[in-house]
Amino acid sequence: MNPTPNEIILNSANWGIKYLQKHDHMPAGHNGPYIDKETPVRNSAHWGMIFLKAYQLTDDKTYLDQAKKCVDFLCKHLDENGILCVA
Repeated sequence: MNPTPNEIILNSANWGIKYLQKHDHMPAGHNGPYIDKETPVRNSAHWGMIFLKAYQLTDDKTYLDQAKKCVDFLCKHLDENGILCVA
């Protein structure tokens, strides 16, 4: 039986929690079938949304804490005008 979308989100978020125990951001990655490279900044933003959805589904603050870690990492990459630098 295939996992439900919510199960996929929670399974992914649980993997992300384990990753963030050893790192301050999510790894660089690539965009699906196009294999476009993504920076850790962009990927951390995407993971932040996964953690927020997991929090919405469960009300478990562990997921909210992980989303905050992602946002903290993103804030370190703001330029003097408050614009996110992804390069």
